[in-house]
Amino acid sequence: MIRLTLTIPGTALRAGLRALLEADPAFQVIYAGPQPGELARADVWLVTDSFSPEEIRREIVTTQADVALLVLGDNAQAVQNYQNLPVRAWGVLPAEATIEALTAAIQALEAGLIVIYPDWITLPRARQVALVGEVEKLVEPLTERETEVLQWLAQGLSNKQIAARLHISEHTVKFHVSSVYGKLGATNRAEAVRVGAQQGLVVL
Repeated sequence: MIRLTLTIPGTALRAGLRALLEADPAFQVIYAGPQPGELARADVWLVTDSFSPEEIRREIVTTQADVALLVLGDNAQAVQNYQNLPVRAWGVLPAEATIEALTAAIQALEAGLIVIYPDWITLPRARQVALVGEVEKLVEPLTERETEVLQWLAQGLSNKQIAARLHISEHTVKFHVSSVYGKLGATNRAEAVRVGAQQGLVVL
């Protein structure tokens, strides 16, 4: 039996989803609420994309949970946002996914597979490779801001231009660039972009 914890803000959606999943003898819903709970006891965590990757990472680290993650989102951006979290397996499905799709996804995640809504796999080859797990993950993943900076580096923007786009100081951009170099093992922009593309962090 697969133990599930549901973090769904909407009361009606949460209750309906819980009822549907509990009707399947393969699943046991050990917690359902608007905030995370019982992560340490769960096999699979269902959460909506109203929770940021940073919030999810913090909960996993704090509870030392060894879970698979299924994010219910609204678009393909969820694929890019949640793939580098410290979980056993991860998946993203649209919030309106059928119960059949949800149950299949949960079972696949429990088996250690990656689950992605087919219509959302419309990304460049570098990104697709990362999604199917063929590229090794970084020892220390980039933060969301560092990933943004790396993407702008790939577009050829200067530090000053990146600062203007992100509404931060040029000094802060330099700090993020330095951190990106360190995490990617790069010594210059071209190398950082190349490694980032190999890791699926950059859409070229």
